[in-house]
Amino acid sequence: MGTAGRAASRLVSSLRDQARGLNDPDDSQRLMDSARLLTEATARLVEAAKLNNKNPGSPASEDTLHEGIEDLKEAVWAAVGDDYRRLLLARLEAAARRACATSTQLTVTSSAVVEDIDNEHRKEDLQRVCGSVDDEVGALGTALKNLQYNPERAQAQLRLLTTAPGLLQPGTELLVLAKTTHAIVQRDDLASDLLAVLKGVVVALAELKAAINAFSEAGGLLNLDAAVETVNDLAELVNEDVEMIARDDWQRASNKTLQGATVQLTEDARSVGATMAGLVGAAAKRDDVLTGQAAQSVAEALTELVESSRDVAGGCPSDRPGQKLLLTSVVSALSTSVGLLQAARDSVTGAGGQDGNRNLVAAAKAVQEALANILGLLPHVRRMDADIERISNAAVVSDVVRSFQEAQSNFSDRAAGLNEAVANLLEAARTGDMSLAEAAQRLADDFLSMLNAAKAVDDAGNSENSRLMAHAQGVSSAAARLLEASKRFMVGDLDSKSLMSSLTDAARDVTDTMNSLLGLALASRPGQKECEAAERAVQDASGYLALTGKPLSSDDYFTCERIVKDKAMALNTALTTMTSSLRNEELERVQSAAPQFGEDVSAAVRAAAQCALLSCGESPLSEPLYALRVACDRLQDPRCEGRQLLAQATEINKQSAAVRKIALGMAETSSVAEVKRFYMESAKETTGLTAAVVQSVTKLASASTNANREVCAEKSTALVMAVEQLVSFSMAPPGTLPPTDGTPMEVPVLDPARSLVASSSAYLLAARDICKGTTASDPDWHALAQHSRDVSNALQRLLEDIVDNAPGQRECEEAAQQLRKEMLHVDQALVGAVSHTLKPIKTSTLEAYHEQTMGALIDVHDRIEPLVAAAKTNPIDLAQRVTVASQPFAKLSSDIVGAASNIVDHNSQVTVLKCCKSLMESMLQLVNSAKEAGGNPEATQTHASLASAANATRSSIQRLSAEMESASSSSGALTSMVEGVEDAMMMVRTPCSSQQWLVMTASSPSC
Repeated sequence: MGTAGRAASRLVSSLRDQARGLNDPDDSQRLMDSARLLTEATARLVEAAKLNNKNPGSPASEDTLHEGIEDLKEAVWAAVGDDYRRLLLARLEAAARRACATSTQLTVTSSAVVEDIDNEHRKEDLQRVCGSVDDEVGALGTALKNLQYNPERAQAQLRLLTTAPGLLQPGTELLVLAKTTHAIVQRDDLASDLLAVLKGVVVALAELKAAINAFSEAGGLLNLDAAVETVNDLAELVNEDVEMIARDDWQRASNKTLQGATVQLTEDARSVGATMAGLVGAAAKRDDVLTGQAAQSVAEALTELVESSRDVAGGCPSDRPGQKLLLTSVVSALSTSVGLLQAARDSVTGAGGQDGNRNLVAAAKAVQEALANILGLLPHVRRMDADIERISNAAVVSDVVRSFQEAQSNFSDRAAGLNEAVANLLEAARTGDMSLAEAAQRLADDFLSMLNAAKAVDDAGNSENSRLMAHAQGVSSAAARLLEASKRFMVGDLDSKSLMSSLTDAARDVTDTMNSLLGLALASRPGQKECEAAERAVQDASGYLALTGKPLSSDDYFTCERIVKDKAMALNTALTTMTSSLRNEELERVQSAAPQFGEDVSAAVRAAAQCALLSCGESPLSEPLYALRVACDRLQDPRCEGRQLLAQATEINKQSAAVRKIALGMAETSSVAEVKRFYMESAKETTGLTAAVVQSVTKLASASTNANREVCAEKSTALVMAVEQLVSFSMAPPGTLPPTDGTPMEVPVLDPARSLVASSSAYLLAARDICKGTTASDPDWHALAQHSRDVSNALQRLLEDIVDNAPGQRECEEAAQQLRKEMLHVDQALVGAVSHTLKPIKTSTLEAYHEQTMGALIDVHDRIEPLVAAAKTNPIDLAQRVTVASQPFAKLSSDIVGAASNIVDHNSQVTVLKCCKSLMESMLQLVNSAKEAGGNPEATQTHASLASAANATRSSIQRLSAEMESASSSSGALTSMVEGVEDAMMMVRTPCSSQQWLVMTASSPSC
């Protein structure tokens, strides 16, 4: 420790002497601060050493000693680190120059050797490796020249450090080849020259490797320093562009379109944000290696950002103010990025103190804000600002129309166009920024067109439209909010769920206010507006049938069943009322009935969807199917091209892989051969269809033609249909076999609910058309009647499916089938007993059969009451209870038949079998009553038959138990008598002594 103290003291003295001899106050103060820190660290180390000597085995003193050593190392490095790095850099530079010189000599000598040897393979190897060495020597020479002109720049130092290792591998390979070639060189002078050069290359490469390793270890944050220089150079470059733009003397030639450059700039901005997050994470961990690498990534991303921003600015040559604003914002982002890099350095080195991480986060936030500012100044974003201004300050000009009906029709078309523009905007949000901007511009145009059409309706003089323009202001506000949300979406993260949710909510507001305005504007003949509004409500209800896996309400199955029944009765009544009113031209009654009709259909569909969810549950394939639909829909968008197409192909491949994995997992868990084969074949089919889709997408990305897009649409549609078939089967009830003829798989409850939506919508549209016209033709009435029948049929199918698929119904039916099967077994035995052909079954004794039968009867008796309770209140429990209650009957029927076959008395045989059959009939009646009750607490009308069947079953158990006891007792005594008679007869046939006879008769008192 004394040696370390003396060395530190000499270093402190040297630092102070250097500080006194400097003229620059800042450099002098820096050296004095280093000397002070070194003195303090030395003092702490000495104290720690003393403490450790006093407590040689103490962990605390050893920790303090280690801390003192590390503090001294850091202080020494802070004092002389820069000088040491310069020394190592000079050593690396000298080693690189020597390696270049000796390697060049070796390649020249090896080239001469090539002419002197006869081995062709060796010649080819030497020429190849000499070429590689020449290439690396050239690159290293360029790096050395760059360092010579810029010795203090970290970029030049980093380039030398990264280029120098490239010479080691080919140089070493050339050494090995030259050494092995030396033995076959024919000329002695050439061989001696080669040997001399080899020695020099060996030494030079070893020195170069050692210098590289030494400078790498001492380089510190060289990567980060080089990144700072790169960003500063970029800022200087963009500043020059801004100055040239101010002089109207700047042009930018690029092979990219403005749209392509804009999309690229958006992606580059997000790339900068991602690399910046990596830099913050590495710096917070104080990992200098990861921090340096992350800093280089940030610099590279910023380089790409500068290039794409210059491309965007160059694509707007006539907009000098816009160019200047954009590039000025880029300069600001570069400046804040330099601040982030400095904050990262302070965090790693500890120069920032306790506020290091806080400063790092603040600098990262500043860069994020600067990037958002860049995106906000993109041409399409500024164009969206103009669209928002157009909507907010719209000047209304009424359309010229000839009649009120024409104004209504015109307004209806414009409103449909606006709703379509809203839908297109939502779809564009998933495809790219430029398409979203175009969709926003179209929405603004369609809004202004709709507003003019609304003014025409208002001016046409209908009393019901006096408040039309006031309602139109609500649409204006909603449309402006939608464009604001679109703007935030474009400059934010496209994958952000919150931004997408905000955009969807704003779009829904526009649609709702527009539909409200449309309903007000189309108020003409009574019933027309109401039928249209009801039809829209019915179409909206179809969204309930998507079965996302989330409950639609808190209602249980039977509450939903009751809702469907009530709404079915109401809908059938409404169909009669509306059809009759239309024929009698009582349109006021249609006007009042149509809204309730739409609400009833919506309620019925919602309740049906909840029933389907409760009975079938969610398929694990639902989420991949939804993602596949979205991706395949995007493929059919003409604006989706290039990298966007390839991104959708990647998503399709990912979701298809998920589908295949789930399908194969279902195949493994299934014990039914047909089901297992169906899942495996579906997985194989999905693989083939996915490959076809990816191939068509790749072809479309390389050549965007209508023919290629049609092929892509065909392939993607086939894939979606195949997965839909798979999902439908996965939601089918257990025991369902897959379709064998290629027909679509029917899904209970959902299919009739979809039919209800389609037929109800068609009925309401037909009713609306009749309301519109002054007279209705025969085809109109025929269509109305057909749609009415379709609605009734769909309701009937829906109710039947809901009843059949209620929880517990399938289990009750299976239990009833099991009972019928066992009853048939007992019937066959009864026929044999009546005809005296029932043969004894000797697999067990009568006593054993009797004991087993009594045990089974006890099991049946104990399971009656839980079954009755579940049938009254709990459908889920009913499914389990009815299965459990039917289980003992398989063993019971076998034991009863076995016992009856061993009963000697014929009448007792018949009586026992009849009692068993009576018990099974009573139990079957109980199961049927339980199925009818279904676990529905409100089905109180079934409780009486349920109780009666339960009592009958208990009585049957008592009768069968009593008959078994009686038959077993009688049969046991009779069997003993028969056995005694047989023994006596054997004695008669066999000569024996009287003593033997007495013994036998005494042992058989029944004789």
